[in-house]
Amino acid sequence: MATAAVLLTAYSRHVLEQQAATANLTVAHFASLTAREHIEDLTRFVDGFARRPALLHAVANRDESALAQLAEFIGLNPRIQRAFITDGEGVLWCDQPCDPAVHGKSFAFRDWYRGVTGTHATYVSAVYRRMAAPPIDLVAVATPLQSATGDRLGFLVAQYPLSSLAGWLTQVTPASAGRIALFDHHGRLAAVTGSAEVPADETDEPLIPRTAPATGSTVGSDPLSHESSLLGWATVEPFGWRVMASQPTSAVLAPADRLERTLLGLAVLAFGAMLAVGWLWLRTIRRYHTDLGDIIAMRDLLTGMITHDLRNPLTAISGSIELLRARQPSPSQAPLLENAHQSAQRLLESVSQLVDIGRMEDKQLPLQLESTDLVALVRHKSSEYGAAAALKGLMLTASVPDRPVIARVDAPMLGRVLENLLTNAIKHTPPGGTITLGLAPGSGNAPLRLWVQDTGEGIPEAFQQRIFQKYGLVQLHRTGNARDTGLGLLFCRLAMELHGGRIELQSRSGQGSTFQLLLPLAT
Repeated sequence: MATAAVLLTAYSRHVLEQQAATANLTVAHFASLTAREHIEDLTRFVDGFARRPALLHAVANRDESALAQLAEFIGLNPRIQRAFITDGEGVLWCDQPCDPAVHGKSFAFRDWYRGVTGTHATYVSAVYRRMAAPPIDLVAVATPLQSATGDRLGFLVAQYPLSSLAGWLTQVTPASAGRIALFDHHGRLAAVTGSAEVPADETDEPLIPRTAPATGSTVGSDPLSHESSLLGWATVEPFGWRVMASQPTSAVLAPADRLERTLLGLAVLAFGAMLAVGWLWLRTIRRYHTDLGDIIAMRDLLTGMITHDLRNPLTAISGSIELLRARQPSPSQAPLLENAHQSAQRLLESVSQLVDIGRMEDKQLPLQLESTDLVALVRHKSSEYGAAAALKGLMLTASVPDRPVIARVDAPMLGRVLENLLTNAIKHTPPGGTITLGLAPGSGNAPLRLWVQDTGEGIPEAFQQRIFQKYGLVQLHRTGNARDTGLGLLFCRLAMELHGGRIELQSRSGQGSTFQLLLPLAT
């Protein structure tokens, strides 16, 4: 029961993480579209005003009317807190509001100057702190001022405080317990939900980690709170700004943690109750059976009961789900019941397989050896799994000799080994691939060989020994799937060792896999 609690909790964690990753990616995408729309509005406004003949005339003649033009410029867009005009070298000569302390200073070192002179077009700067009073953090939109003949007269620069950018993100609702942050093209924080003021950053280092994707989902440390979080990323094209939607991992997995505590508590109570009942029963029986053989038999019976109690609740759950499915559930309920049924079946199979593996590891699962035609066994399994392979668009073929190959083996156990290998091959081979189930009789010192070969994803060399260990999961980079539960291939290895043989793997990532079962001729 404790194992069932752990498996259910792990499954719920996986589902919650997938749901949070999808939600964060969706929020980041919509927030990036909103930010792009606002930035484009800013650039269009500044670029349009820079083309006004009255402004260009005042700039060309260094006329005092340029000050009135800037005042009108700010009046048309309340989000602009300050505007100024520089010559072609970046030297400021007119600003609004007026600050004589910065007149005549060169701002060629600013990002906006490097950007507008490099692109020769309207440019949105990175976040910086201005010199003019009051010194606040902002972004600047700079555009060239050109005469009718195309001569460059200077630059018009509009400064937007970061507080005006925070309003952009309020149009998108973050996921539960999450936040949305906007970063400039240098990775510096420009806005964050839940705060009108951006937290001060005393360093000039970017906050976005270098491993963050341009678009996608990751699990890592939130650059603002530094706590483990699920992060969604999107890029504000074509400006190179980034949007991050984050949720703390603790908040996302809180329901799974509560479920785990509840299930483990119930498992402890159930286990304690079974131990108490077993102890009372054994104590009562000992009063009447003093023979050592009777005591050993009673111990075996108690062990069988505990194993039975592990399986029966899962069987009951599966049966109840089957009854619900038979009652014609609504379209919204049907997929939920199907998922619950499949999960219960997988859990029941895992529990049964754990019991068998435990007996095999303790050398308590005897072989039922009998003379078996392995050619017939291979053909039967190929036919049995042919439909599942064809349903996925795969070709499953059998490669066997024309004559019978007789060997003394535990046929049901060897059949389960082949079933595990075929199930894995079908699961991890993409449509259009091939799977071969083969048999080659041994001769001389060469052992008898059975093999399952596929053209699927393959297994990285670094993980090829791990998959034969208990819970030896291997992450496959192309699909993100894990190869089996970590128990099926362990069962295959133990079954072959009981037969005096072994299992071998030949595989390269992206080039398929071949699992070989080697049996001694004496088998």
